[in-house]
Amino acid sequence: MVNKFKDVIKQKGVKEYSDKKGKVGILAVHGGRLDQGTEQITNYIHEQTPASMYVMSSRQGDVNKHRVASTKIAHTHSDQLSDVISHSKYNISIHGHSKPGHEKTVYIGGENSYMRRKIAERLRESLPSEYVIEYDVKKMPRNIRGTGRNIVNRSEEGGVQVELPKELRQGVGGNDSSKLTGLSKRVGQAISEVVNEEFEKRPELHYKKGKEYKDDYAEAA
Repeated sequence: MVNKFKDVIKQKGVKEYSDKKGKVGILAVHGGRLDQGTEQITNYIHEQTPASMYVMSSRQGDVNKHRVASTKIAHTHSDQLSDVISHSKYNISIHGHSKPGHEKTVYIGGENSYMRRKIAERLRESLPSEYVIEYDVKKMPRNIRGTGRNIVNRSEEGGVQVELPKELRQGVGGNDSSKLTGLSKRVGQAISEVVNEEFEKRPELHYKKGKEYKDDYAEAA
């Protein structure tokens, strides 16, 4: 049986939270123990920029039951996710991959080719030269291209899916963005710089009145 996102977010040990600010959405739909480190990087970018944010975090319970492919997530599955997606011009979704033999590769997919290229260029400048930054979707494994019906593309201008290898997500503890260190912090800083530059160029991305959700989630017994 395929897990449905609308059911997963109601499960014990799962928390979703969001903050609606500027009209760019930073997403972590596999946060917590799923793609470890992506929740913290998402929070860091949100704190460093005027962007909005949505996180689904698997904190406790059976992790295998909490993962839903991004192509199977609809914004209608969650009021919080819908609020961010419908509000944003485009989205940037932070993921993790564990492709054997590609431990030094960052894949940058999604249908917003302009932002794909901008983020790729900044990551190349920010990370050590042994890392490969691939943003040609035709050269990526199909399941991480971030194209088509992927949730990241559901806003007006599409989106960018950043797939980080494990070593760029290591050294991150808890769910606090202040725990970012080393290379994971460089990733957060690089993407934040690109997002801030876009807000400077495009005044229409700003949003004056924010809305934050602080829904409680079921604590494990």
